[in-house]
Amino acid sequence: MEAITKSFLTLFCLLMVTFTTVGLIVGAVNAGKADAFLTDAVKGVEESNLRDTAIREWQSMAKSLNYQLDCKSMDTNGDGYTDMVDMTLVYNYILPYVKAEGQKHQLRAYAR
Repeated sequence: MEAITKSFLTLFCLLMVTFTTVGLIVGAVNAGKADAFLTDAVKGVEESNLRDTAIREWQSMAKSLNYQLDCKSMDTNGDGYTDMVDMTLVYNYILPYVKAEGQKHQLRAYAR
């Protein structure tokens, strides 16, 4: 009888470790996807010469992926033209099996 209890407890612990590990891997993959999206958005805005239409397009793409992309255009030298865009991507960091849903994380980058 004692062997059955130890076997069950061992199996339970192994399953908990497995689910936790899988959850962390899924969370890391989702964070990597968000980082890749922000990198692509920065590159796209830079290639469009910091145009507002490109910024709005990337913001709509972010919204379709359940991200929130906040952009702040800046004129650093006072010549009336946008020189830099501060881009902040907000996304939910989800660990599926641990029930740690809805934690907002932010990534920040600058397009020049």
